[in-house]
Amino acid sequence: MGNTSFTEGKTAIAMGNSSLTRGKTTISMGGTTLKRGKTTMSLGKSILTRSKTSTSLGKAKFSRRKTTRNIPSNRSNGIYP
Repeated sequence: MGNTSFTEGKTAIAMGNSSLTRGKTTISMGGTTLKRGKTTMSLGKSILTRSKTSTSLGKAKFSRRKTTRNIPSNRSNGIYP
């Protein structure tokens, strides 16, 4: 667990600033990650594939807020005397 870690193996778990890993399973938590493997799970600053789904979910939330705004107003009049 340092600034730079070089690991070569089937399972590599690196927690540092920059990690270069070569293996089948790589789990890295850091700022910069360069890895070559079959399965890669990265929790860092650069997640570009999930940003597309987050924008689509964000638009769905905005469209559903119109219905959710009417429900609390009705509940506040009915439940609270």
